Amino acid sequence: MSVVDAESGAMHPTARCISAQAAAEKALKALLTAHGRAIPFRHDLVDLGTEVRKAGENLPDTVTIPKLQDLSEYGGPAQYPRWRGRTTARRLRESCDTARALTGHARRRVPEILESRRRQPTRQDPAAKGRDGASNTSAGNMRSNAAGAPRPKRGPDGESCRDCPD
Repeated sequence: MSVVDAESGAMHPTARCISAQAAAEKALKALLTAHGRAIPFRHDLVDLGTEVRKAGENLPDTVTIPKLQDLSEYGGPAQYPRWRGRTTARRLRESCDTARALTGHARRRVPEILESRRRQPTRQDPAAKGRDGASNTSAGNMRSNAAGAPRPKRGPDGESCRDCPD
């Protein structure tokens, strides 16, 4: 599959859906980060949407589980040459609409969430400290996301992501 049609210069519909999935995934992960949650190593939008809801965030009414499931198909395997899925005009439109709803929601909510977290007094989690009072996270093993929540460089099994074939 070529990403751009040689004659018209238009982006291939499947490539557009892959981009829509990536945008939706980034929006959900931005919401998780804003809520101070660790970012999971997966591309499944249903799982990510569930995590966002557990963090107390209400997603737009137009973002439904079936739409997230459909858009998730473009997350891992669709990005690789052997994928043989079919993209219809309707799927493309729904994928783009879902991604727009999520990215718009994240653009509005992330600053609001971060501002409300700044206003709250910070509390030190005693579980984050070892017996000697030092943090259990080592600089070589962990990175912090934008909200300061630690996240591992790799998944728990040492691989980069459970949804990716590599």
